[in-house]
Amino acid sequence: MDPLNTEIFSIALPMLATLAADPIAGLVDTAYVGRLGANQLAGVGVALSVFNTTTKLINVPLLSVTTSSVAAAAGRAAAEQSAAAVAGSDGASSSSSSSSTAGSAAAAGLKSAISSS
Repeated sequence: MDPLNTEIFSIALPMLATLAADPIAGLVDTAYVGRLGANQLAGVGVALSVFNTTTKLINVPLLSVTTSSVAAAAGRAAAEQSAAAVAGSDGASSSSSSSSTAGSAAAAGLKSAISSS
């Protein structure tokens, strides 16, 4: 498997678990408080709506900025690595070696963007 794909999966799996945890927590809250009565259940419904709206207002801009920053850093690293590989190989590199170099450069850029943020 490509190092970039491995890096993406290592980040994506915990994010998927986090995305699944929010609705599951709301479901557990609703099931638990639903036993107390209709007024209490209505209160939980309002609280969940406020919580979900607040988290979406905060997370959407944060995700947009983070995604573009990581993509820019990965692209810069890939371009620098490819330029260094072309300059070092005297123009005799094969396409498979340059694509694997670009993939490893993108993975390195991704790691540096994550560690700097």
